Amino acid sequence: MRLGKFHLVVIIVIVLVIAIEGEFLIELLSEILETVIEGLEMIFETLFEVLLGLSPRGAQVLTAWLAAGLVLGGSALFLSRRGRILRQTLIDSWRKSVTRLQDWYVRNRLALILILSGVILLWLLTAF
Repeated sequence: MRLGKFHLVVIIVIVLVIAIEGEFLIELLSEILETVIEGLEMIFETLFEVLLGLSPRGAQVLTAWLAAGLVLGGSALFLSRRGRILRQTLIDSWRKSVTRLQDWYVRNRLALILILSGVILLWLLTAF
């Protein structure tokens, strides 16, 4: 099996997170992501001001709505592609859990009846 560059980067990041307990690396990745997003935001705001003749506040509002639309659209696209697989996985998991619970109940029915009877008996004894 041949690993691509992305897979190797992910493996290296996971090993580093495990090695240094993730604190520094997560903070570093968070700062890098925040810097990239802020940089893109400034670029788009400047483009909107220059190309569309918007005020700085108008460019900020347009950038914010554009970013929100991209996030929502990207999320919808991701979920629509992964939704079928996710739904099937959740349904299979639910069915397995219900089957295990039913099997457990069949095996332990007598014990449950005895425990509930004991609880009711203790309640009756302490109530009167």
